[in-house]
Amino acid sequence: MMRILRLNLNHCETAQDLLCDTISRLRIDVAILWDFNAWSTEWGCRATRPRAPILLDSLALLDAVLLNTGVVPTFNGRQGSSVVDLTFVSESLAPRVLSWTVSGSYTHSDHQAIVFGIEDAGTSTRPSMRQSCRWNARTLDADRFFAVVSGASIAPGTAEDMASSLMDVIIDACDASMTKANPRRRREPVYWWTAEIADLRLSCLRARRLFQRSLGRQDEEAHSANYASARRLLRTAIKTSKRRCWRQLYDEVDSDI
Repeated sequence: MMRILRLNLNHCETAQDLLCDTISRLRIDVAILWDFNAWSTEWGCRATRPRAPILLDSLALLDAVLLNTGVVPTFNGRQGSSVVDLTFVSESLAPRVLSWTVSGSYTHSDHQAIVFGIEDAGTSTRPSMRQSCRWNARTLDADRFFAVVSGASIAPGTAEDMASSLMDVIIDACDASMTKANPRRRREPVYWWTAEIADLRLSCLRARRLFQRSLGRQDEEAHSANYASARRLLRTAIKTSKRRCWRQLYDEVDSDI
């Protein structure tokens, strides 16, 4: 079942942050459609304006994926055309998006209609796998897991049927060998998390979005290199922070002896 909620945030950054934080805590599949009034080259505008980075920082909490493709204007007014109507979906929902397009039909408005399709989770062979099947790896009983897998058999058939059967076996093995994780438990920041790492993560997410949008285009190689560089900087910062935290712990223990 799909629920539609219409909100008017009046371009309030605090309300925007609160909405994104609430969705992140609930961990639900979500699609956000809005006249963001934000310009960025990421979605086909001629230039990037200050509001766009603020918007992307808020949506980074959701690991949101931008669906807008191409440079077809979503707004046609007296003062010109622009791409200000954006469609974001949560990363877990993105694989179920079937299509996205700006309609050329008359809408009695300066804004064009945006049409996109989402596959019904109920029609999938194994719907919402990442959401519904989560286990606590710390409770793994390896012997029981391998016992279930080794005792199973996959009947010959099409590649899709055999893959589905294999997933059934793996899920059964996980159910038998591990306890289920609590998907709604709030994740606390890890001990090595810092403001610098948070900023680098946001930069990495932006680089990933640009790379995803560049696939098949002439600038794909450049965006791929930028994404790789952003990931490398993030990994380096995490390793450095971990070493610093362990050194602090070692010094504290050493001073108590």
